[in-house]
Amino acid sequence: MQRLVAAEGSALRWLADLRQIGFVSKYSVLRDRLRTSGRLEVQMSFDEITDLLPGGLPPSAYRYDAWWNNEDDPGSTHSQSRLGWMAAGYTAAADRAAQQVVFTRIAG
Repeated sequence: MQRLVAAEGSALRWLADLRQIGFVSKYSVLRDRLRTSGRLEVQMSFDEITDLLPGGLPPSAYRYDAWWNNEDDPGSTHSQSRLGWMAAGYTAAADRAAQQVVFTRIAG
């Protein structure tokens, strides 16, 4: 049973890694926009991101700071960061009151 659980965990991490490097998700268009920007910082309004994403930003992006956490762990449930800005090599700093986000390229 332990081997099965370990194998399943490895498979899930492998799939998450594949998605991060180029598979399509709701956040792929944001990832691609950041990757092709060529800029160290990209500032976007929530409206700009809503217009970019299929289905727009979810209500939780407007309500919770945690939605904008920078998480790239394959086990994270925050696909927006893992498959969006972190996959593009950026971190996000959101100002929910101003409805603005600054994406900053990760040094390296």
